[in-house]
Amino acid sequence: MAMGALLVCEARAERLIGVSKSLGHIADINPANGVVSNRVKLSDIACPAAYDIVSLATHPDTGIVYGILNDNPSMLMTVNTATGIVTPVAATGVAGAIGWISTITFGAGPGYPLYAIVGGDSDGGAVGSIHIVDPVTGAPTATGWATSGSGGGAHALEYNPDDGLLYHFYNTTTGGDGTTLLETIDPSDGTVASVSLSGDNPIAVNAITYMGSNTFVTFNRRQVDLYSITTAGAVTKLTSPVESNKTRAIDYAGANTLLVHDGESFYNLTLGTLAVTNRVAFGPSITCPPPLYSIARDPSTGDYYVISEPTYPDLRTASHLAKINIATGALSDEVELSDPGIYGITFGPGGQMYGVTSLLPQSGGTIEIGSVVLIDKVTGAVTDPGWNLPMNDLNHSIEYNPDDGLLYRFYRGSLGLTKLDKIDPNTGSHFAEIDLSPQPNSSFRGVVYKGEGEFYAVDSGGNFYTVTTTGVTTARGTHQGADEFFEGLELAEGDPPSNPALKALLQRKIKKLKKQLKVAKQKKQIPKAKKLKKQIVKLTKQLRALG
Repeated sequence: MAMGALLVCEARAERLIGVSKSLGHIADINPANGVVSNRVKLSDIACPAAYDIVSLATHPDTGIVYGILNDNPSMLMTVNTATGIVTPVAATGVAGAIGWISTITFGAGPGYPLYAIVGGDSDGGAVGSIHIVDPVTGAPTATGWATSGSGGGAHALEYNPDDGLLYHFYNTTTGGDGTTLLETIDPSDGTVASVSLSGDNPIAVNAITYMGSNTFVTFNRRQVDLYSITTAGAVTKLTSPVESNKTRAIDYAGANTLLVHDGESFYNLTLGTLAVTNRVAFGPSITCPPPLYSIARDPSTGDYYVISEPTYPDLRTASHLAKINIATGALSDEVELSDPGIYGITFGPGGQMYGVTSLLPQSGGTIEIGSVVLIDKVTGAVTDPGWNLPMNDLNHSIEYNPDDGLLYRFYRGSLGLTKLDKIDPNTGSHFAEIDLSPQPNSSFRGVVYKGEGEFYAVDSGGNFYTVTTTGVTTARGTHQGADEFFEGLELAEGDPPSNPALKALLQRKIKKLKKQLKVAKQKKQIPKAKKLKKQIVKLTKQLRALG
Protein backbone atom coordinates (compact mmCIF):
# COMPACT_ATOMS: atom_id res chain seq x y z
CA MET A 1 0.00 0.00 0.00
CA ALA A 2 1.32 3.45 -0.93
CA MET A 3 0.99 6.58 1.15
CA GLY A 4 -2.74 7.09 0.39
CA ALA A 5 -3.82 6.72 4.04
CA LEU A 6 -1.57 9.58 5.07
CA LEU A 7 -2.64 12.00 2.36
CA VAL A 8 -4.92 14.95 2.95
CA CYS A 9 -6.65 15.16 -0.39
CA GLU A 10 -7.44 18.42 -2.08
CA ALA A 11 -11.11 18.85 -2.97
CA ARG A 12 -11.50 18.26 -6.69
CA ALA A 13 -13.41 20.85 -8.67
CA GLU A 14 -16.04 19.86 -11.20
CA ARG A 15 -15.01 22.25 -13.93
CA LEU A 16 -13.47 20.00 -16.57
CA ILE A 17 -11.23 21.54 -19.22
CA GLY A 18 -9.32 20.06 -22.12
CA VAL A 19 -6.82 20.99 -24.83
CA SER A 20 -7.08 20.22 -28.52
CA LYS A 21 -4.17 19.12 -30.68
CA SER A 22 -5.73 19.81 -34.06
CA LEU A 23 -7.40 23.14 -33.31
CA GLY A 24 -5.11 24.68 -30.74
CA HIS A 25 -8.01 25.44 -28.38
CA ILE A 26 -8.69 25.14 -24.68
CA ALA A 27 -12.30 24.61 -23.69
CA ASP A 28 -14.74 23.49 -21.02
CA ILE A 29 -16.18 19.99 -21.25
CA ASN A 30 -19.48 18.97 -19.69
CA PRO A 31 -18.59 16.00 -17.43
CA ALA A 32 -22.07 14.55 -17.93
CA ASN A 33 -21.95 14.16 -21.69
CA GLY A 34 -18.68 15.51 -23.10
CA VAL A 35 -20.24 18.56 -24.78
CA VAL A 36 -17.65 21.26 -25.49
CA SER A 37 -18.18 24.97 -24.74
CA ASN A 38 -16.32 28.21 -23.96
CA ARG A 39 -13.58 27.72 -26.52
CA VAL A 40 -10.46 29.87 -26.17
CA LYS A 41 -7.80 29.92 -28.88
CA LEU A 42 -4.27 29.37 -27.65
CA SER A 43 -1.94 32.30 -28.18
CA ASP A 44 1.53 33.73 -27.62
CA ILE A 45 3.54 31.06 -29.41
CA ALA A 46 5.42 31.42 -32.67
CA CYS A 47 5.95 28.85 -35.40
CA PRO A 48 6.49 28.91 -39.15
CA ALA A 49 3.64 28.93 -41.64
CA ALA A 50 1.89 25.61 -41.95
CA TYR A 51 2.03 25.40 -45.76
CA ASP A 52 3.17 27.34 -48.79
CA ILE A 53 1.48 30.50 -50.00
CA VAL A 54 0.02 29.66 -53.41
CA SER A 55 -1.28 33.06 -54.48
CA LEU A 56 -0.52 36.74 -53.89
CA ALA A 57 -2.73 39.77 -54.49
CA THR A 58 -2.09 43.46 -53.80
CA HIS A 59 -4.94 45.71 -52.66
CA PRO A 60 -5.27 48.48 -55.31
CA ASP A 61 -5.74 51.27 -52.74
CA THR A 62 -3.80 50.29 -49.61
CA GLY A 63 -0.96 48.43 -51.28
CA ILE A 64 -1.28 45.65 -48.69
CA VAL A 65 -0.17 42.31 -50.10
CA TYR A 66 -2.41 39.36 -49.28
CA GLY A 67 -1.55 35.68 -49.60
CA ILE A 68 -3.51 32.46 -49.39
CA LEU A 69 -2.06 29.44 -47.58
CA ASN A 70 -2.21 26.06 -49.28
CA ASP A 71 -4.27 24.33 -46.63
CA ASN A 72 -7.77 22.96 -46.14
CA PRO A 73 -9.35 25.10 -44.91
CA SER A 74 -7.35 27.81 -46.63
CA MET A 75 -6.16 30.80 -44.61
CA LEU A 76 -5.85 34.37 -45.79
CA MET A 77 -2.69 36.20 -44.72
CA THR A 78 -1.17 39.64 -45.06
CA VAL A 79 2.45 39.79 -46.18
CA ASN A 80 5.12 42.28 -45.15
CA THR A 81 7.30 42.09 -48.24
CA ALA A 82 10.10 44.03 -46.55
CA THR A 83 10.49 41.59 -43.65
CA GLY A 84 8.92 38.40 -45.05
CA ILE A 85 6.61 38.12 -42.07
CA VAL A 86 3.07 36.94 -42.77
CA THR A 87 0.14 37.49 -40.42
CA PRO A 88 -3.16 35.55 -40.29
CA VAL A 89 -6.24 37.60 -41.12
CA ALA A 90 -8.59 35.20 -39.36
CA ALA A 91 -7.45 33.02 -36.48
CA THR A 92 -9.84 30.18 -37.33
CA GLY A 93 -8.76 29.77 -40.96
CA VAL A 94 -10.18 31.89 -43.74
CA ALA A 95 -12.74 30.58 -46.19
CA GLY A 96 -13.02 27.31 -44.34
CA ALA A 97 -16.48 26.80 -45.79
CA ILE A 98 -15.10 26.47 -49.31
CA GLY A 99 -12.05 24.32 -48.80
CA TRP A 100 -8.77 24.73 -50.67
CA ILE A 101 -8.30 28.05 -52.51
CA SER A 102 -5.79 28.09 -55.35
CA THR A 103 -5.90 31.78 -56.34
CA ILE A 104 -6.99 35.17 -55.02
CA THR A 105 -7.26 38.42 -56.98
CA PHE A 106 -8.68 41.88 -56.30
CA GLY A 107 -11.38 43.20 -58.60
CA ALA A 108 -12.63 46.74 -59.17
CA GLY A 109 -15.54 48.73 -57.82
CA PRO A 110 -16.67 49.59 -54.28
CA GLY A 111 -14.42 47.97 -51.70
CA TYR A 112 -12.37 46.15 -54.35
CA PRO A 113 -13.87 42.65 -54.00
CA LEU A 114 -11.35 39.89 -53.30
CA TYR A 115 -12.16 36.97 -55.60
CA ALA A 116 -11.08 33.43 -54.77
CA ILE A 117 -11.34 30.22 -56.77
CA VAL A 118 -11.40 26.72 -55.30
CA GLY A 119 -8.52 24.66 -56.69
CA GLY A 120 -8.09 20.98 -57.39
CA ASP A 121 -8.25 18.23 -54.77
CA SER A 122 -10.61 20.27 -52.59
CA ASP A 123 -12.85 18.52 -50.11
CA GLY A 124 -14.65 21.77 -49.37
CA GLY A 125 -16.64 23.69 -51.97
CA ALA A 126 -17.01 22.68 -55.60
CA VAL A 127 -13.75 22.73 -57.55
CA GLY A 128 -13.70 25.72 -59.91
CA SER A 129 -16.29 27.66 -57.92
CA ILE A 130 -15.64 31.37 -57.39
CA HIS A 131 -16.26 33.22 -54.15
CA ILE A 132 -15.82 36.74 -52.80
CA VAL A 133 -13.79 36.72 -49.58
CA ASP A 134 -14.04 39.47 -46.96
CA PRO A 135 -10.43 40.67 -46.54
CA VAL A 136 -11.13 41.60 -42.91
CA THR A 137 -13.05 38.59 -41.58
CA GLY A 138 -12.24 36.00 -44.23
CA ALA A 139 -15.92 35.15 -44.67
CA PRO A 140 -16.62 33.69 -48.16
CA THR A 141 -19.67 34.43 -50.30
CA ALA A 142 -20.37 32.20 -53.28
CA THR A 143 -20.95 34.03 -56.57
CA GLY A 144 -22.85 31.13 -58.12
CA TRP A 145 -21.23 31.73 -61.50
CA ALA A 146 -21.29 28.76 -63.85
CA THR A 147 -17.57 28.37 -64.53
CA SER A 148 -16.07 25.54 -66.55
CA GLY A 149 -13.63 22.94 -65.39
CA SER A 150 -15.41 21.89 -62.21
CA GLY A 151 -13.90 18.73 -60.81
CA GLY A 152 -10.70 19.09 -62.78
CA GLY A 153 -7.13 19.71 -61.72
CA ALA A 154 -5.50 23.16 -61.76
CA HIS A 155 -7.48 26.40 -61.48
CA ALA A 156 -6.21 29.98 -61.51
CA LEU A 157 -8.06 33.29 -61.54
CA GLU A 158 -6.82 36.81 -62.30
CA TYR A 159 -8.60 40.15 -62.76
CA ASN A 160 -7.80 42.43 -65.69
CA PRO A 161 -8.51 46.06 -64.73
CA ASP A 162 -8.12 47.16 -68.37
CA ASP A 163 -11.20 45.31 -69.63
CA GLY A 164 -12.97 44.63 -66.30
CA LEU A 165 -13.03 40.85 -66.76
CA LEU A 166 -11.87 37.93 -64.68
CA TYR A 167 -9.71 35.38 -66.50
CA HIS A 168 -10.14 31.76 -65.44
CA PHE A 169 -7.35 29.37 -66.43
CA TYR A 170 -8.15 25.71 -65.81
CA ASN A 171 -7.19 22.17 -66.69
CA THR A 172 -9.80 19.45 -66.77
CA THR A 173 -7.26 16.66 -66.19
CA THR A 174 -6.93 15.63 -62.55
CA GLY A 175 -3.47 16.68 -61.45
CA GLY A 176 -3.38 19.45 -64.05
CA ASP A 177 -1.19 17.65 -66.62
CA GLY A 178 -3.40 18.12 -69.67
CA THR A 179 -4.10 21.13 -71.87
CA THR A 180 -4.78 24.50 -70.29
CA LEU A 181 -8.07 26.17 -71.19
CA LEU A 182 -9.18 29.77 -70.67
CA GLU A 183 -12.47 31.58 -70.19
CA THR A 184 -13.46 35.11 -69.17
CA ILE A 185 -16.06 35.97 -66.55
CA ASP A 186 -17.88 39.28 -66.41
CA PRO A 187 -18.15 40.10 -62.67
CA SER A 188 -21.13 42.39 -63.31
CA ASP A 189 -23.42 39.51 -64.30
CA GLY A 190 -21.37 36.29 -64.28
CA THR A 191 -21.38 35.87 -68.06
CA VAL A 192 -18.80 33.29 -69.14
CA ALA A 193 -17.06 33.27 -72.54
CA SER A 194 -14.36 30.88 -73.75
CA VAL A 195 -11.04 32.06 -75.21
CA SER A 196 -8.98 29.83 -77.50
CA LEU A 197 -5.32 29.48 -76.56
CA SER A 198 -2.62 29.28 -79.20
CA GLY A 199 1.12 28.77 -79.18
CA ASP A 200 2.95 27.00 -76.38
CA ASN A 201 1.04 24.79 -73.95
CA PRO A 202 1.77 25.85 -70.35
CA ILE A 203 0.45 22.45 -69.17
CA ALA A 204 -1.27 23.97 -66.14
CA VAL A 205 -1.27 27.58 -64.98
CA ASN A 206 -0.04 27.89 -61.41
CA ALA A 207 1.10 31.31 -60.16
CA ILE A 208 -0.31 34.12 -62.31
CA THR A 209 -0.44 37.90 -62.39
CA TYR A 210 -1.65 40.60 -64.79
CA MET A 211 1.10 43.06 -65.72
CA GLY A 212 -0.82 45.39 -68.01
CA SER A 213 -0.83 45.75 -71.82
CA ASN A 214 -3.32 42.87 -72.08
CA THR A 215 -0.67 40.42 -70.89
CA PHE A 216 -0.52 37.90 -68.06
CA VAL A 217 2.66 36.30 -66.74
CA THR A 218 2.55 32.83 -65.22
CA PHE A 219 4.69 30.03 -63.91
CA ASN A 220 3.25 26.65 -64.82
CA ARG A 221 2.45 23.86 -62.41
CA ARG A 222 5.97 22.46 -62.70
CA GLN A 223 7.15 25.74 -61.11
CA VAL A 224 10.01 26.05 -63.58
CA ASP A 225 8.88 27.62 -66.84
CA LEU A 226 7.76 31.23 -67.26
CA TYR A 227 5.08 32.11 -69.82
CA SER A 228 3.23 35.15 -71.09
CA ILE A 229 -0.43 34.86 -72.09
CA THR A 230 -2.31 37.63 -73.87
CA THR A 231 -5.99 38.38 -73.39
CA ALA A 232 -6.48 37.06 -76.92
CA GLY A 233 -5.04 33.69 -75.85
CA ALA A 234 -1.53 33.82 -77.38
CA VAL A 235 0.87 31.80 -75.18
CA THR A 236 4.63 32.31 -75.32
CA LYS A 237 7.24 30.44 -73.31
CA LEU A 238 9.66 33.07 -72.11
CA THR A 239 12.42 31.09 -70.40
CA SER A 240 13.21 28.83 -67.46
CA PRO A 241 14.43 31.17 -64.70
CA VAL A 242 17.05 29.68 -62.41
CA GLU A 243 15.24 30.99 -59.34
CA SER A 244 11.82 29.60 -60.25
CA ASN A 245 12.28 25.94 -59.39
CA LYS A 246 10.31 26.46 -56.19
CA THR A 247 7.96 29.19 -57.35
CA ARG A 248 4.63 29.13 -55.51
CA ALA A 249 3.05 32.54 -56.09
CA ILE A 250 3.71 35.78 -57.99
CA ASP A 251 2.28 39.28 -58.17
CA TYR A 252 3.16 42.15 -60.47
CA ALA A 253 5.24 44.74 -58.60
CA GLY A 254 5.52 47.30 -61.41
CA ALA A 255 8.49 48.35 -63.52
CA ASN A 256 8.62 44.99 -65.32
CA THR A 257 9.24 43.25 -61.99
CA LEU A 258 7.50 40.33 -60.27
CA LEU A 259 7.12 39.73 -56.53
CA VAL A 260 7.87 36.01 -56.16
CA HIS A 261 7.26 33.60 -53.28
CA ASP A 262 9.24 30.35 -53.43
CA GLY A 263 8.14 28.62 -50.22
CA GLU A 264 11.21 29.84 -48.35
CA SER A 265 11.49 33.53 -49.22
CA PHE A 266 10.07 36.52 -51.07
CA TYR A 267 12.11 38.25 -53.77
CA ASN A 268 11.80 40.49 -56.82
CA LEU A 269 12.42 39.05 -60.29
CA THR A 270 13.02 41.45 -63.17
CA LEU A 271 11.56 40.17 -66.42
CA GLY A 272 13.97 39.99 -69.31
CA THR A 273 17.15 39.97 -67.27
CA LEU A 274 15.80 37.62 -64.57
CA ALA A 275 17.78 39.56 -61.98
CA VAL A 276 16.87 38.63 -58.40
CA THR A 277 16.76 41.39 -55.76
CA ASN A 278 15.35 42.16 -52.29
CA ARG A 279 15.24 38.57 -51.07
CA VAL A 280 13.88 38.13 -47.52
CA ALA A 281 13.18 34.95 -45.53
CA PHE A 282 9.59 33.78 -45.37
CA GLY A 283 7.52 34.37 -42.24
CA PRO A 284 9.63 33.26 -39.26
CA SER A 285 7.19 34.95 -36.89
CA ILE A 286 3.83 33.72 -38.14
CA THR A 287 1.63 32.71 -35.21
CA CYS A 288 -0.38 29.53 -35.34
CA PRO A 289 -2.05 27.15 -32.88
CA PRO A 290 0.51 24.73 -31.44
CA PRO A 291 -0.36 21.04 -31.08
CA LEU A 292 -0.90 20.28 -27.40
CA TYR A 293 -0.75 16.84 -25.83
CA SER A 294 -1.38 17.26 -22.14
CA ILE A 295 -2.51 19.69 -19.44
CA ALA A 296 -1.91 19.44 -15.69
CA ARG A 297 -2.55 21.71 -12.72
CA ASP A 298 0.17 22.18 -10.12
CA PRO A 299 -1.72 21.89 -6.78
CA SER A 300 1.11 23.67 -4.96
CA THR A 301 0.81 26.87 -7.02
CA GLY A 302 -2.47 26.62 -8.94
CA ASP A 303 -0.60 27.03 -12.26
CA TYR A 304 -1.64 25.03 -15.31
CA TYR A 305 1.00 23.50 -17.58
CA VAL A 306 0.80 22.16 -21.14
CA ILE A 307 3.16 20.34 -23.49
CA SER A 308 3.43 21.34 -27.14
CA GLU A 309 5.17 18.87 -29.38
CA PRO A 310 7.33 19.41 -32.49
CA THR A 311 5.48 18.65 -35.70
CA TYR A 312 5.91 19.44 -39.38
CA PRO A 313 6.52 22.15 -40.39
CA ASP A 314 7.42 23.51 -36.95
CA LEU A 315 11.19 23.96 -36.90
CA ARG A 316 11.49 22.92 -33.26
CA THR A 317 13.60 19.91 -32.47
CA ALA A 318 12.16 19.29 -29.01
CA SER A 319 8.93 19.38 -27.03
CA HIS A 320 8.16 22.50 -25.03
CA LEU A 321 6.63 22.91 -21.57
CA ALA A 322 4.74 26.11 -20.75
CA LYS A 323 2.30 27.60 -18.29
CA ILE A 324 -1.11 28.41 -19.72
CA ASN A 325 -3.72 30.96 -18.73
CA ILE A 326 -6.90 28.95 -19.12
CA ALA A 327 -9.02 32.11 -19.40
CA THR A 328 -7.07 33.72 -22.26
CA GLY A 329 -5.06 30.89 -23.79
CA ALA A 330 -1.81 32.81 -23.27
CA LEU A 331 1.34 30.74 -22.81
CA SER A 332 4.25 31.85 -20.62
CA ASP A 333 7.50 30.61 -19.05
CA GLU A 334 8.06 28.31 -22.01
CA VAL A 335 11.05 25.96 -21.74
CA GLU A 336 12.41 23.24 -23.95
CA LEU A 337 12.19 19.72 -22.56
CA SER A 338 15.49 17.88 -22.58
CA ASP A 339 13.76 14.84 -24.10
CA PRO A 340 11.23 15.46 -26.91
CA GLY A 341 9.24 12.24 -26.47
CA ILE A 342 7.03 13.35 -23.53
CA TYR A 343 3.34 12.74 -24.19
CA GLY A 344 1.46 13.12 -20.90
CA ILE A 345 2.13 15.02 -17.66
CA THR A 346 0.71 15.02 -14.12
CA PHE A 347 1.65 16.36 -10.69
CA GLY A 348 2.31 14.04 -7.78
CA PRO A 349 3.36 14.50 -4.15
CA GLY A 350 5.25 17.70 -3.31
CA GLY A 351 4.46 19.36 -6.63
CA GLN A 352 6.70 16.93 -8.56
CA MET A 353 5.82 16.79 -12.26
CA TYR A 354 5.78 13.34 -13.84
CA GLY A 355 5.66 12.54 -17.54
CA VAL A 356 5.26 9.52 -19.74
CA THR A 357 6.98 8.93 -23.09
CA SER A 358 5.16 7.67 -26.16
CA LEU A 359 5.49 6.80 -29.83
CA LEU A 360 3.47 9.87 -30.72
CA PRO A 361 4.70 12.21 -31.86
CA GLN A 362 7.71 10.50 -33.37
CA SER A 363 10.10 13.24 -32.35
CA GLY A 364 13.32 11.41 -31.62
CA GLY A 365 12.99 10.84 -27.89
CA THR A 366 15.97 9.14 -26.28
CA ILE A 367 14.12 7.60 -23.31
CA GLU A 368 12.41 4.29 -23.94
CA ILE A 369 8.73 4.44 -24.90
CA GLY A 370 6.34 4.05 -21.99
CA SER A 371 8.82 5.24 -19.38
CA VAL A 372 7.60 7.35 -16.49
CA VAL A 373 10.00 10.26 -16.01
CA LEU A 374 10.58 13.18 -13.66
CA ILE A 375 10.30 16.69 -15.14
CA ASP A 376 11.74 19.90 -13.73
CA LYS A 377 8.92 22.37 -14.44
CA VAL A 378 11.32 25.35 -14.31
CA THR A 379 14.19 24.13 -16.48
CA GLY A 380 12.49 21.43 -18.56
CA ALA A 381 15.08 18.84 -17.55
CA VAL A 382 13.77 15.29 -17.97
CA THR A 383 15.17 12.55 -15.71
CA ASP A 384 14.61 8.83 -16.09
CA PRO A 385 14.39 7.39 -12.55
CA GLY A 386 15.13 3.90 -13.91
CA TRP A 387 12.01 2.26 -12.53
CA ASN A 388 12.26 -0.70 -14.93
CA LEU A 389 8.59 -0.62 -15.91
CA PRO A 390 7.14 -2.88 -18.61
CA MET A 391 7.62 -1.05 -21.93
CA ASN A 392 4.28 -1.13 -23.66
CA ASP A 393 3.03 0.02 -27.03
CA LEU A 394 1.86 3.59 -27.68
CA ASN A 395 -0.45 6.47 -26.80
CA HIS A 396 0.46 6.63 -23.15
CA SER A 397 -1.32 8.87 -20.65
CA ILE A 398 -0.49 9.32 -16.98
CA GLU A 399 -2.45 10.65 -14.00
CA TYR A 400 -1.82 10.86 -10.28
CA ASN A 401 -4.51 9.66 -7.87
CA PRO A 402 -4.22 11.58 -4.57
CA ASP A 403 -6.67 9.22 -2.86
CA ASP A 404 -4.34 6.21 -3.01
CA GLY A 405 -1.06 8.02 -3.77
CA LEU A 406 -0.40 6.08 -6.99
CA LEU A 407 0.38 6.99 -10.58
CA TYR A 408 -1.93 5.45 -13.18
CA ARG A 409 -0.53 4.79 -16.65
CA PHE A 410 -3.02 4.25 -19.49
CA TYR A 411 -1.79 2.83 -22.80
CA ARG A 412 -2.67 0.78 -25.86
CA GLY A 413 -1.10 -2.64 -25.67
CA SER A 414 0.39 -4.73 -28.48
CA LEU A 415 -2.88 -6.66 -28.92
CA GLY A 416 -4.84 -3.45 -29.38
CA LEU A 417 -6.30 -3.46 -25.88
CA THR A 418 -6.38 -0.33 -23.73
CA LYS A 419 -4.89 -1.04 -20.31
CA LEU A 420 -3.96 0.68 -17.08
CA ASP A 421 -1.30 -0.07 -14.57
CA LYS A 422 -0.35 1.44 -11.21
CA ILE A 423 3.00 2.78 -10.07
CA ASP A 424 4.16 3.81 -6.61
CA PRO A 425 5.89 7.20 -7.11
CA ASN A 426 8.02 6.66 -4.00
CA THR A 427 9.60 3.37 -5.04
CA GLY A 428 8.73 2.94 -8.73
CA SER A 429 7.05 -0.40 -7.90
CA HIS A 430 4.71 -1.49 -10.68
CA PHE A 431 1.61 -3.61 -10.17
CA ALA A 432 -2.03 -4.25 -11.11
CA GLU A 433 -1.84 -4.28 -14.91
CA ILE A 434 -5.53 -4.25 -15.92
CA ASP A 435 -7.41 -4.58 -19.23
CA LEU A 436 -10.16 -1.98 -19.31
CA SER A 437 -13.65 -3.47 -19.51
CA PRO A 438 -15.57 -2.87 -21.63
CA GLN A 439 -12.89 -1.66 -24.02
CA PRO A 440 -13.08 1.96 -25.23
CA ASN A 441 -13.31 2.57 -28.97
CA SER A 442 -9.63 3.50 -29.18
CA SER A 443 -6.70 4.51 -27.01
CA PHE A 444 -7.02 7.28 -24.43
CA ARG A 445 -5.43 10.69 -24.99
CA GLY A 446 -6.47 12.80 -22.02
CA VAL A 447 -7.09 11.40 -18.54
CA VAL A 448 -7.82 13.18 -15.23
CA TYR A 449 -8.71 11.84 -11.80
CA LYS A 450 -12.15 13.09 -10.77
CA GLY A 451 -12.23 11.66 -7.26
CA GLU A 452 -14.21 8.82 -5.66
CA GLY A 453 -12.11 6.21 -7.45
CA GLU A 454 -12.90 7.40 -11.00
CA PHE A 455 -11.14 9.09 -13.91
CA TYR A 456 -12.50 11.11 -16.80
CA ALA A 457 -10.94 10.02 -20.09
CA VAL A 458 -11.31 10.81 -23.79
CA ASP A 459 -10.15 8.58 -26.64
CA SER A 460 -8.69 9.43 -30.04
CA GLY A 461 -12.15 9.38 -31.62
CA GLY A 462 -13.52 12.07 -29.31
CA ASN A 463 -15.48 9.62 -27.15
CA PHE A 464 -15.84 10.55 -23.48
CA TYR A 465 -15.69 8.04 -20.59
CA THR A 466 -15.42 7.52 -16.88
CA VAL A 467 -12.99 4.79 -15.74
CA THR A 468 -12.69 3.33 -12.26
CA THR A 469 -9.40 2.47 -10.60
CA THR A 470 -10.28 -1.18 -11.24
CA GLY A 471 -10.70 -0.64 -14.98
CA VAL A 472 -14.50 -0.48 -15.30
CA THR A 473 -15.18 1.82 -18.28
CA THR A 474 -18.45 3.69 -18.95
CA ALA A 475 -19.13 5.69 -22.13
CA ARG A 476 -20.56 9.15 -21.38
CA GLY A 477 -20.80 10.90 -24.72
CA THR A 478 -18.95 12.11 -27.81
CA HIS A 479 -17.33 15.43 -28.63
CA GLN A 480 -18.70 17.54 -31.46
CA GLY A 481 -16.37 16.01 -34.03
CA ALA A 482 -13.58 13.45 -34.24
CA ASP A 483 -11.13 16.18 -35.25
CA GLU A 484 -11.87 18.02 -32.00
CA PHE A 485 -10.91 15.29 -29.53
CA PHE A 486 -8.93 16.51 -26.59
CA GLU A 487 -5.37 15.42 -25.93
CA GLY A 488 -5.38 16.46 -22.30
CA LEU A 489 -7.93 16.82 -19.50
CA GLU A 490 -7.77 18.63 -16.17
CA LEU A 491 -10.16 19.66 -13.42
CA ALA A 492 -9.96 23.40 -13.01
CA GLU A 493 -10.41 25.73 -10.09
CA GLY A 494 -13.16 28.35 -10.29
CA ASP A 495 -16.28 28.59 -12.39
CA PRO A 496 -16.46 28.42 -16.18
CA PRO A 497 -16.39 31.79 -17.97
CA SER A 498 -19.67 33.56 -18.44
CA ASN A 499 -21.76 32.73 -21.48
CA PRO A 500 -22.91 36.05 -23.07
CA ALA A 501 -25.63 34.42 -25.14
CA LEU A 502 -27.08 32.58 -22.13
CA LYS A 503 -26.92 35.73 -19.99
CA ALA A 504 -28.80 37.70 -22.64
CA LEU A 505 -31.44 34.98 -22.89
CA LEU A 506 -31.97 34.90 -19.12
CA GLN A 507 -32.20 38.69 -19.00
CA ARG A 508 -34.90 38.67 -21.68
CA LYS A 509 -36.86 35.94 -19.88
CA ILE A 510 -36.69 37.79 -16.54
CA LYS A 511 -37.83 41.03 -18.18
CA LYS A 512 -40.77 39.25 -19.79
CA LEU A 513 -41.74 37.51 -16.53
CA LYS A 514 -41.64 40.83 -14.64
CA LYS A 515 -44.08 42.33 -17.12
CA GLN A 516 -46.37 39.34 -16.66
CA LEU A 517 -46.05 39.67 -12.86
CA LYS A 518 -47.05 43.32 -13.02
CA VAL A 519 -50.19 42.45 -15.01
CA ALA A 520 -51.01 39.55 -12.64
CA LYS A 521 -50.81 41.88 -9.63
CA GLN A 522 -53.03 44.46 -11.32
CA LYS A 523 -55.62 41.78 -12.02
CA LYS A 524 -55.21 40.35 -8.49
CA GLN A 525 -54.24 36.92 -9.89
CA ILE A 526 -52.53 35.84 -6.65
CA PRO A 527 -51.61 32.18 -7.52
CA LYS A 528 -50.21 33.24 -10.90
CA ALA A 529 -48.25 36.08 -9.31
CA LYS A 530 -46.66 33.70 -6.79
CA LYS A 531 -45.68 31.30 -9.56
CA LEU A 532 -44.15 34.10 -11.60
CA LYS A 533 -42.17 35.33 -8.58
CA LYS A 534 -40.66 31.87 -8.07
CA GLN A 535 -39.66 31.72 -11.73
CA ILE A 536 -38.06 35.16 -11.55
CA VAL A 537 -36.10 34.23 -8.39
CA LYS A 538 -34.89 31.00 -9.99
CA LEU A 539 -33.76 32.68 -13.23
CA THR A 540 -32.14 35.54 -11.31
CA LYS A 541 -30.02 33.05 -9.35
CA GLN A 542 -28.94 31.43 -12.62
CA LEU A 543 -28.05 34.83 -14.04
CA ARG A 544 -25.97 35.78 -10.99
CA ALA A 545 -24.15 32.46 -11.18
CA LEU A 546 -22.95 33.40 -14.65
CA GLY A 547 -21.18 36.47 -13.23
